[in-house]
Amino acid sequence: MKPFFKRRSSTTHDLVLPKTTSWPSDPPGRVFALMPGIVPGSVYESVVVDGRSQGHVMRRSAHVVVWAERGNEVYVYGDDLPARCVARMWEGPRRAAISDDEQWCVVIGLGLIAFPLTAGAEVQSYGRRPYHERWQLHQPVKGDLAGAVLFTAVRYLRAHQFAVSTTWGLGNMWTTREWVYDADTNSLGDPRDTIDEEKRRQAIRPQRSAAYADEKQLAAALRSDGAESAAEAGLTFERNAAGGETVVSKGRPTGTVLCRSQRFVVWQELGSMACVEGDGLPYLLLDDMYGGAAAAAISDDEEWCVVVGCGFCVRRLRVGGDFRLHGADPQNIMWLNGVEALDGHTFRLRWDGSRGTEEYIYDADSDALRQE
Repeated sequence: MKPFFKRRSSTTHDLVLPKTTSWPSDPPGRVFALMPGIVPGSVYESVVVDGRSQGHVMRRSAHVVVWAERGNEVYVYGDDLPARCVARMWEGPRRAAISDDEQWCVVIGLGLIAFPLTAGAEVQSYGRRPYHERWQLHQPVKGDLAGAVLFTAVRYLRAHQFAVSTTWGLGNMWTTREWVYDADTNSLGDPRDTIDEEKRRQAIRPQRSAAYADEKQLAAALRSDGAESAAEAGLTFERNAAGGETVVSKGRPTGTVLCRSQRFVVWQELGSMACVEGDGLPYLLLDDMYGGAAAAAISDDEEWCVVVGCGFCVRRLRVGGDFRLHGADPQNIMWLNGVEALDGHTFRLRWDGSRGTEEYIYDADSDALRQE
């Protein structure tokens, strides 16, 4: 087998694709260029199409290259293997591994795909899910997403077996869950957990405190440090030049305060997470709201909080308090960008857009909504 690419220099090389009948039309050329990575001193192999970076190389072997392109497409090319898109993976391919005999490739993401490295071979999969809108991963996982595994690492073992693993969705950062995938039988073995004791010892609180053990929205369950308060997590709220407050995490701005009352503060961090904390209430993650939270309000008696954006979420401000989510149905999203507390436990929800203003009145006591 002869090499299928030609190096131009020590930093970049080109891959010239042959014209084949595998494409509906002549494919544009790809330029594979080594680029500096996010970590200082690291590099990655970028896939450049028509002068723009469109992806990255996930794995190379002696005669095969596998890359991700346009966010969710998996491409393969090699000696006697025409360049083609073999699959599209919702939430995007993350990593790939190739067997030593260059007979099989496994690509991981939300589930995994495996395919023989021969022209026209069928792709087999395990743990895949139907395509969803990206925002649906931010909702409580249910239905056909229940039990979904977002794999974060893959490595070749022996024969046509691969180790696939994840550190995602396990509730901490010191556990790695690993399965052995057999490409010949398209089967996944039983999982095995590995605990990094050093990371575990560094955690502030490996377990929830007894006082908050039943609080389902406690942020500690999703954090590697187990922090049950904003201060314990290293968060501070600092005044900014615009007159509002910036959420600062260990010296770096990560969000903004949406509203305050005498006892509670509601904020958004990392672009989409709506959080609340207050007197007698731990650090809670109300929702990972698609598009980010636009505004929030707290009732005058500090009993209820409403956060709006893609729909709206409602929380009773006490440990174990009621939580509701409305208007985030993908078939009929209620977009909102304003909210204010009225008398009692009623709130005015508002959408100011190019087509004018729409207003609604929400009653938290009866969980009823009416349009004004």
